[in-house]
Amino acid sequence: MLGLLPHSNAVAATMALVLIAMSYSAIQVSLNNLIPQILRPEKFGVGLGFYNLLNFVGMAFGPAVASRILEATNSYSLIYIRAAILVSLPFLLLQKPSTVQQKAA
Repeated sequence: MLGLLPHSNAVAATMALVLIAMSYSAIQVSLNNLIPQILRPEKFGVGLGFYNLLNFVGMAFGPAVASRILEATNSYSLIYIRAAILVSLPFLLLQKPSTVQQKAA
């Protein structure tokens, strides 16, 4: 984290980490509430389990993949590009269920 803020002090880095943790918690709660709204009641458990599986796998392998990219390229730019793609993917994918549900109704 301090590598991303090279000219900052410990207070700024701490505040950034607090903001990241608060944002992560808010996203987790929101996504856990979104899954039952999308799935049928008999699929809630499977949907939440699959979501949590992907979340934990991402938390386990994400830093390892990012460090390999950083080690191979000696630059954060490729990591930022991949992160931007991964951040924008859910916005594109979340548009699909609403249109599918409207057609089914």
